Amino acid sequence: FPSARIFVADCGKPSYSKNPVSCESCTTCCNSLEECFSIDNDRSPLKLFSIVSGSILGFILVLFVMIYAGFKRNLYPSIKQNFTALELCGSDSVYHFVLCHSAVGMLVVVATIFAQIFLFIVFLAVSFGNANINDLTYTVFCPRNSEECRDQNSIGMVGQLAFWIIIIVFLLRDIVRGFRLIWKAVGKKSIECALGSLIHLFMSLLSMLTSWIYVIDTIATSNTEVIVNVVILLFVTELDEWIYAAIYYMFPVWAKKMQEKAGEIEAARDGVSRDHGRKVESGNVSNSTSQNNRQSDGGNPLVSQIEILFNKIDQLEEELKAIKVKLQESYI
Repeated sequence: FPSARIFVADCGKPSYSKNPVSCESCTTCCNSLEECFSIDNDRSPLKLFSIVSGSILGFILVLFVMIYAGFKRNLYPSIKQNFTALELCGSDSVYHFVLCHSAVGMLVVVATIFAQIFLFIVFLAVSFGNANINDLTYTVFCPRNSEECRDQNSIGMVGQLAFWIIIIVFLLRDIVRGFRLIWKAVGKKSIECALGSLIHLFMSLLSMLTSWIYVIDTIATSNTEVIVNVVILLFVTELDEWIYAAIYYMFPVWAKKMQEKAGEIEAARDGVSRDHGRKVESGNVSNSTSQNNRQSDGGNPLVSQIEILFNKIDQLEEELKAIKVKLQESYI
């Protein structure tokens, strides 16, 4: 052996024997065609997924804290929101169900998230591990009559550039949606928008890292294989839209109702907040006007009673709108 840390064994397929050698501590595995690949037994799929998921969640959490701190200190200029929460979560995706306050809708969202994570774990599981359960490609050719090996991996800058172009084209929309939802969540203190942003960013970044590990580090050996495999794997990120399409055509009435409710809840919340602001401003104006009128009218008690009556009517209208919003949420 050239080094005490390198262990080469005939544990690949096809093998010289019927039962290939099982070697858990081997670092290089070869087959009967004199092809080899390196394996890393220290990185298990579960450990890798935990590291990847923890890094993504930590990044999103830090992002939330930074944006929230900036809002509290008025560091950011006022940015007009040109998109509704329904548009940002995706009106063609099951992820907009997080806006509807629906138990059935949330169940669909959770099931979709678990399905996507499960499929990503399937790809990660065959990217590392023992030599008998993986998709690692034999990229090194080691003739038995030579001490030198040749690397047959032809992925170059063109292949990596093609990889990132495809990744950006597929995932940029969801990443931008996630950032905009964070801004909306912090600005309006909306838990639903925060949950939507977390889903979009987590799935996008997980898809990006899984694609790199499986395509570049595991299975692809040429630039064209990079393009083919990354497009196939990115289909997992579209699973939420395909599930929604199936639900829409099976239960069109319910699907349309969920979209309408998502829009109504956001509109009602925005309407109450805007009306409240207008009431405060109009209350200040009416108070100052009433004071001036009282001064000009010499403290006419009839005018004072009318002003008190109008103020009570305004308060009742505000309370009725708040009750209407609560009734809509309980109905959903």
